[in-house]
Amino acid sequence: MSFRPRLLAVLVPLALAGCASQEALTEQSQSTQARLDRLEQSVRTLSDLGQVRHEALNKEIAGLKAAIQGLNEHAARTDAGLDKLAQASREAGEQAEAERLKLAERVTQGELRLDELATAVNGSANRSESDQARLAERLGQVEKRLDEVATGLPERLNQTEKRLDGLAASVDEALVLARQEQIRLNGKEAFTILLTEDKTLYPINSPELGSQDAGKLDGLMARLAELGKEYHLEIQGHTDNIGTEDYNYELGKARADVVKRYLHEKKAIPLSQMSVISFGAASPGDRNSYHNRRILIRVLVPK
Repeated sequence: MSFRPRLLAVLVPLALAGCASQEALTEQSQSTQARLDRLEQSVRTLSDLGQVRHEALNKEIAGLKAAIQGLNEHAARTDAGLDKLAQASREAGEQAEAERLKLAERVTQGELRLDELATAVNGSANRSESDQARLAERLGQVEKRLDEVATGLPERLNQTEKRLDGLAASVDEALVLARQEQIRLNGKEAFTILLTEDKTLYPINSPELGSQDAGKLDGLMARLAELGKEYHLEIQGHTDNIGTEDYNYELGKARADVVKRYLHEKKAIPLSQMSVISFGAASPGDRNSYHNRRILIRVLVPK
């Protein structure tokens, strides 16, 4: 009888210790499962964010591809226009040379005719006075006609030269435009200027800028003076993502046009050395911010 109480005294603490260990294991298992659930939720959240970013990047890449396609088509049209101007210049030169040869030939024919008439006059000494008078009259008419041709020839040559000068000026202008197009398409970026002041972004129909942005553009002119004439300004307009895609595109373009008009009217930069691109809301500077209204000026130079 004394053995059972001692056995119970040993078994009861062991059973209680086993229950405590089982509860601890259960609590640890539940804690681990909760951590696994949180990690799985975080992975799903990151995957969703990655998908949204991937779709936004695809849309932006598609917009840039369309812009590059439009630029390539514009360059092709420019090359075709240059070919037409060069062909017109060659044809004008050929026409002027043909006219000069024709006039020279007519002068030569007149001289030959004079020689013939002089021979006829010399051989008509024994003819009647009336015949000699008629010959003299014809000779006078021929001489008068030659004088008219000789008088009008310099004027006609001068007009031809003016036409050639006009064509040469057109060709030179086209070459300048083609050079600017080449820099715009294939030039390298020398530096950029960022404008963000609200006065730049909102008075769309006015070339007036705020003092802060005007100061930045004064600094731009000083740096452009160091580059000479071999540069092209790409003026980008960016908006926030409030509004439709079409509205943001037109708004970004209008805001960039404000800067282009200011640089042309106030700083005398030729329009051919500037181009405007609107990205709308497609290229935000900060994807986590609604405040992406800005104008970026890229200064491009030949490679």
